[in-house]
Formats: sequence, structure tokens, C-alpha cells
Amino acid sequence: MLLILLIRGVTLPGAWDGIRYYLYPDFKHLVNLEVWIEAGSQICFSYSLASGLLIVLSSHNEYKNNCYKDCFWLCLLNSGTSFFAGFVIFSLLGFMAQKQRVTVDKVAESGPGLSFIVYSEATAMMPLPQFWSVCFFLMVFFLSVDTHFVTVECFITSLTDLFPRHLRGPGRYEVFLFLVCLFVFLIQLTLVTEGGIYVFLLIDYYGCTRAYHYFMILSESVALAWCFGSDQIMNSIEDMTGHRPSIFFHVCWKYILPVLSLTSFILYLVGYTHLKINDWYVYPDWAYTLGWAMTLSSILIGPLWAAGQWWVTPGTFAQAQSLLHLLGCPLTAKMTFRWTVLRRPVADRARQTRETGEEGTTVELMTSRVTA
Repeated sequence: MLLILLIRGVTLPGAWDGIRYYLYPDFKHLVNLEVWIEAGSQICFSYSLASGLLIVLSSHNEYKNNCYKDCFWLCLLNSGTSFFAGFVIFSLLGFMAQKQRVTVDKVAESGPGLSFIVYSEATAMMPLPQFWSVCFFLMVFFLSVDTHFVTVECFITSLTDLFPRHLRGPGRYEVFLFLVCLFVFLIQLTLVTEGGIYVFLLIDYYGCTRAYHYFMILSESVALAWCFGSDQIMNSIEDMTGHRPSIFFHVCWKYILPVLSLTSFILYLVGYTHLKINDWYVYPDWAYTLGWAMTLSSILIGPLWAAGQWWVTPGTFAQAQSLLHLLGCPLTAKMTFRWTVLRRPVADRARQTRETGEEGTTVELMTSRVTA
């Protein structure tokens, strides 16, 4: 669909002005710290970092899967698609700018206005506007559905891993999935009401902010590189792929990534401003409170869950640390527990439930050994 829109876009008058604006660099903006923060935020959203999606998808792989190849193709296809989509966007923006007799930067917008205002106007100016409008919004629809597939799968997988005996039985998984989708559907009906755009912008601004991404990246880097150990991660990758990562990854995980994410998190809090719509509509105080509740719920769930795991793990603090480290180490005693639970063959969930129950015995034995 992007290719079709690009072919149509470059044939429109003024399209090359938009593409020239897209490709022409303005190096003075490189000294602006906000530009780098926005670039990091774009990478977080584009690659779904620190949201659990990549972990859930990778958990379906075989143990000896080549993670290097997966990462390479993921980065190449993701960034390549984004770069390619830029040609589509700016070819249409150049066309609109010529029609309105303004410069390209005057018609460029971000957020929902880009899809529902700019593109609507652009397709309305094309020959056969109904056809091109249908093509574009079908693409948007299928992209949103595809995104929801992965997002819901991440949520469902997390809960079924926590409560396998209750949610992985025959028919239970399907019922649970239906109830989750029904609940989300009913909640999102508020977005299509008369004031739905205000609800949408509030959720978009506070529900999954840069603060959440930066804090979760910081937490994951500290938990993995410092608590679990970057050497253990490198040993695990070497055991899976047969090649040990370079020291560059060790430095990134342990030092560069925590510093960058912490710096970005602090800068976001320092530069925070209340959400306004077109600089004239200000939300009531209760809306800002609700927004920050959504932000904090995403940020605090990780530390609270970690504290809860420490609390319920038997033994002293040192014993609990040893047990949690033992259960998390992929190289400990060739643990079949680790991949039986993490590899979830979707085709046979009943067999998976039995295997999880068997491995529960292994966990209990290991717990007794550590606390003894």
C-alpha cells in the first residue's frame, strides 16, 4: 500500500518539493538536545522497546535461534519502512503545499492530525479521491489491527505465564482472551463519542509517555546488566548462538544505556508541560490527575512487582537473591524448566499446561535447596 501511495504521490505536482524538504538536512538542529531526545523517543516507540512485546515474540523461538539475525532484520526492516514511509508523507505534503501556496513546513503536522486531517485533505485533492481515501484508511486500519494483535498477545501471555493452572486449561485460554478483548472494546467506545478526541489525546499524552519508556529501559538495563549480570547475558547468548558478543555490548548494557535513559528521563520531567489542545483548550485538574495516574501505573508496576518477588521469596535477603538469580540464569544445570515455560507452543496448550505443572516441582526442589 505504501508503494502504491508513493507512486501516486510522486506523480502529483509539488511532490518533489516535499521530498526535497524531507531529505535536505539542517545541521544546526543537531546541537538541539530536544532533537536527540525526540529521536530516542521515536526509536522506543518504533521498536516497541521496554514494553514486553519483543520478549513475548522471542519467547516462541527455539533455544538455539540466531538472535543476531533477528535483531539485524528487525532493525533493517523497521527503520527502512519508516524511511520509505517518509517519502510517501512528504510527497503528499509537497502536493498540498503547492495547492495551498504555502511552504511544506506550514502543512506538516504530527499525531492524529497527520492521518485524519492532512491525509484526508491530500486524498481529497487527488483524482478519484474516494478510491485513494479507501486505500489509505484500509492501510491504517490493518496496521492498527496488526498492532493490537501483538499488544493483546503480550498482555495475555504475561497473565497466562503468571497463572498457568487457571488460564491454560482446555477452553480457558479462549474464554480469557474473549473477555479481555470484550473489556478493551467497551473501554475504547469512549474514544468514538462526541468528546472522544479529548479522551484520545489524554491517553496518548499520558498513557504511554516518554517517561515510561525511559524509566523502563533504565530499570531493565540495571536489572539485567547489574543484578542478573552482563557476563551472564553474554554467556547465554554464546550458549545459544555459539558466538560471544563483543565488549561493546557489555559497555552499552552496563554504562551507556543507563546513563542515556536516566538523562532522558530527567530531561522529560524538567521540560514537562500540561497537555493543551491548539494552545487554547486546557483540561480540568482531575483530567491531569487521571493522566499522571496512567503514567505512574506504567512506571511503578515494575519496581513494585520486583519488591513483591523479593518479599514472597522464602529465606533471607541473600538467600532470596541467590534463588532468583538461580532461576533466572539460562546456564544453570541445563534447566529444562526455563524453556519449557518460556517456549509456549500455541498449537498444544494442554500439553504445555502439564509440562508447566511438572516443572513446578523442579522449582520447589530448587527452592528447598537454596533455603536449606
